[in-house]
Amino acid sequence: MKKMPQITEAEYEVMQIIWHNYPISTNEITEQLLQTTNWNPRTIQTLIKRLATKNIITYEKQGRVFVYTPLLKKEDLSLIHISEPTRRTPISYAVFCLKKKKTKISNGRNCLYNKMRQRPQ
Repeated sequence: MKKMPQITEAEYEVMQIIWHNYPISTNEITEQLLQTTNWNPRTIQTLIKRLATKNIITYEKQGRVFVYTPLLKKEDLSLIHISEPTRRTPISYAVFCLKKKKTKISNGRNCLYNKMRQRPQ
């Protein structure tokens, strides 16, 4: 069975635009995402480039414009295949603790308990 590529939540947002509007140019993707996010246009271009590198989208150069088309259907990419959260969305501390737990366990107590104890009153 072929391993499904993992994408970030930010890449998933880019894919939502591509799935709903393909074939779509870089400028059109950027314009739509700037309406709903506060991302820099270069960040959006980087996300598009990552999706192409992961073979989730393909592109064709039409004159001076790149036009993108998805290689995977939305149904083929379940939420299970979305990897780490992005910085623009706050990560829940419980998820952070699960990731940290693999490297170090703090005095046998769970991470969430320690965090709650450290909160200022």
